Amino acid sequence: MSRFAEGLKGLGRDLIRSVRDFPVEALLGAVYFIIFLFGKRIDARLEDVDLFNLFLWFIPHYVLVFILHRLSKDRTALKAAYFLSWFLWIPLLFLCTRLSSPDWAVAVSYLLAAVLLVAGDRRLDNEAFGQRVLRTVVRVGICFLIGGLMMAVISAIIASVGYLFGLKLADSWFEIPNAFIAMNIIPLLCCRAVSDSQPVQRGSKLFNTVVDGILSPALIIYTAILYGYIIRILVRWELPDGGVAYMVTAFIAIALLCCMCLPLLSKRHFDWFYKAFPAIAIPPLALLWVGIFRRTGEYGLTEARFYLVLLAALMTLFTAMLASGKTRKFQGMALILAAAAALFTYVPGIRAKDFGIRSQQKRLEAVLPLVLEDGSFPEDPDYAAIFADSTRLEAWRTAESSWSYLKGSMTKDSFEGKYGQFGQMPANGWILADKTHWPETTTVEPVVHELQGPIDLQGYTVLVPSSQYHYYEDGKEAVFYLDDTKGEELLRCGIVERLEAGAEGNDVLIFRNEGYMAVFTYVVDLREASGSEVFRTGTAMLFKKTE
Repeated sequence: MSRFAEGLKGLGRDLIRSVRDFPVEALLGAVYFIIFLFGKRIDARLEDVDLFNLFLWFIPHYVLVFILHRLSKDRTALKAAYFLSWFLWIPLLFLCTRLSSPDWAVAVSYLLAAVLLVAGDRRLDNEAFGQRVLRTVVRVGICFLIGGLMMAVISAIIASVGYLFGLKLADSWFEIPNAFIAMNIIPLLCCRAVSDSQPVQRGSKLFNTVVDGILSPALIIYTAILYGYIIRILVRWELPDGGVAYMVTAFIAIALLCCMCLPLLSKRHFDWFYKAFPAIAIPPLALLWVGIFRRTGEYGLTEARFYLVLLAALMTLFTAMLASGKTRKFQGMALILAAAAALFTYVPGIRAKDFGIRSQQKRLEAVLPLVLEDGSFPEDPDYAAIFADSTRLEAWRTAESSWSYLKGSMTKDSFEGKYGQFGQMPANGWILADKTHWPETTTVEPVVHELQGPIDLQGYTVLVPSSQYHYYEDGKEAVFYLDDTKGEELLRCGIVERLEAGAEGNDVLIFRNEGYMAVFTYVVDLREASGSEVFRTGTAMLFKKTE
């Protein structure tokens, strides 16, 4: 018990010293916590503010303040920047009005924060840089583990009090203390731990096991698999799948991390592999670029694909840098990665998002002559004619794909200013987008059964909320279950059975048993048009019989 008490006292002393040694960091955690406490009121006063987006910036903002603090110790000119960086939460708060959902700018900010945290403020050799990376990762991980345990203990105590005394506790009883720990205690512990320059013990058994016992053998096995795949596509003389690019990128990235860790190992059983890696990586890199060219050639660039191209270019550069001792500088690689990510994320005109928009605009405008009628998308396309013409069909698919991407990537004003005259894509554009729905050569148009006229509920007058049941399509039937484990069955709808019996209209859309009635807004008959699906349903409504 005394050791436990001493541990708590030590933790308390560390936190008090951290507040004194990291004053701006402590104030930053406090202001984010205050915003969290009054979040609902802020949402009500500031139109379109989504505070969730603000809290996504918390860790990168905190790291920036900490880095400026570390740099300002020996540089008086940066002391002002250190104190002024606290106010960055104000523009970030109003930036939330522009972000409908988290985007790549937030993700890249975490990458930049990680690189800044480990890069240091002076030139480091590979062993010193590896030590810094390992020390930072281990100590930050321990701080998050301590904070997670504190959250778990406090939540368990609160839940026990509520259970034992029969109290109905609001979610805020758990959220507020956990938010305080996440925004104040864990960051301050991380500041204290990262500031300690004592090196991590070299050649620890755990570290050797992870790098030399697990990752290195896995990389060698994966290399053999990739070489086997390369031989296969050469023998068959076919292009690799586009998704291979992601696998090869991860393979190269893990290999580079292992190369960085080599100086920290007590025994290096796979030195031969990493020394030869620049040459070993040439065929997988060729596979990577062929996969990228195939995917971008077929579908054009998007924001995500541009980042894949950028990452592939960096992986190629870093692999080439491994070939010479003069260029094998992992600190330099980290800084190049951070600079490239920042350049293509935050600089207008050359952002990944800009490249994706321009690529999809070019892709869309190339096929518009085959899609538009009198300057707009036709309200009622002649699907039989479209599917009879493979060139026109592919143009429709391309247009639907690019149009949807641009609508989600461009601002409302810029999109409508450029494409508003094209109207709206047809509501059933999904038929065109997915090639599994229709064979290339089919001339059969799907039969759509739509709900018409008033519905006689016949005593089924209670509308069941969608949260109280689960809906699945099982082969030729649509089934409603009480829960998502497909346990108690509420109603089974034999849609294909009725289609085969020649039913039409509402007879295909309404099903009943003794307790429930299901109504579908529409059913698309795909039996003759698709090689994989037999039907597709619209919105399903479930009614319960009045007791």
